[in-house]
Amino acid sequence: MVEIIIVGCVGGCLGALAYNSIQKNQEIENERKNNITEYIRLDTAILEKQIKIKKMKCDEIKELEQKFIYEYPNYSLNKRKDLSRKIVEIKYQWFDEDHVNDIKNMSSELNNIRMKLSSIDLMKLNNILFEINNIRRKHKLYHMI
Repeated sequence: MVEIIIVGCVGGCLGALAYNSIQKNQEIENERKNNITEYIRLDTAILEKQIKIKKMKCDEIKELEQKFIYEYPNYSLNKRKDLSRKIVEIKYQWFDEDHVNDIKNMSSELNNIRMKLSSIDLMKLNNILFEINNIRRKHKLYHMI
């Protein structure tokens, strides 16, 4: 009878240890997935901000070029382009500082997440980012056609 109780206690303890081990592994796996997901989200957000800033600048440069065609008909096309670029650069200096700080903060978060990931996770992440970049390139090519 004593042997049954001892075996039951040992079996129960082993079962509890196995359950705890499974729980910890599940938590680690969830944290890894969350880190990879957050990394991809931040990477995409940085790219979107950079594209938005670039598009705003390009749109304003084109608008100024068109405006200068009528205001300065004696200027060459290159002079009008240079003038419009200089004006936009001056105008967007304050704007860039705010967005550059946002991008720097996001980049430091990316680095923090990258430090948490194991080498296997980094390989998975690099593969995912490679696929995302391929999709972006295809999308960009599609819109160029």
